[in-house]
Amino acid sequence: MSVDTVLLDMDGVMADLLGGLESCLSLAPGTLQPQRWDDLAGEIGRHTGRTPSFARSSTAHVLEVAAMEGRRSVRSLFASLPIMPEAHRLVNMLQGECSVDLAFLTSPSRGPISAEIAAGKVDWILSNFPDIPWVITHEKTLLAKPGSLLIDDRPETVERFLAAGGRAIQYPSSFYRKDFREIHREIYSQAS
Repeated sequence: MSVDTVLLDMDGVMADLLGGLESCLSLAPGTLQPQRWDDLAGEIGRHTGRTPSFARSSTAHVLEVAAMEGRRSVRSLFASLPIMPEAHRLVNMLQGECSVDLAFLTSPSRGPISAEIAAGKVDWILSNFPDIPWVITHEKTLLAKPGSLLIDDRPETVERFLAAGGRAIQYPSSFYRKDFREIHREIYSQAS
């Protein structure tokens, strides 16, 4: 079956969350080098002098602390994330060469700041890609179907989407390295 809809994850695929956190925390670009999302708190703690117990913090808590240290709201942190270098190229390829419907499919962290994260993500999308529709949900698998292709940087999200009946590609992010030319060929072969 061919792909008729491509769903783009936001942070890690289109928006540079690590770059935004580094900026917020006044860290040099490339300072944060977690191997996976679960390592983010430990990385931030290591570079900001936090106690070792901070490494066990939830993602929501880490984002809240980073925003406070940068003297901004969590919404502002997400709204001002840098755009990933390949983002426009990816959108142009999908809208032009592949001729598929395109939408953002992103998830806010769970917890008390979930609404603030969601609002910041909407702000970012409207600022950077105002013509692309968006869906924010904790359950990306709700949109899994044979004609839908999810492009996401988290391997566990890709696996769940595939198991729910959709198609999915793990996109390279600062956490999960993969050659961009290779991933673009993979996307093009599935979406065209």
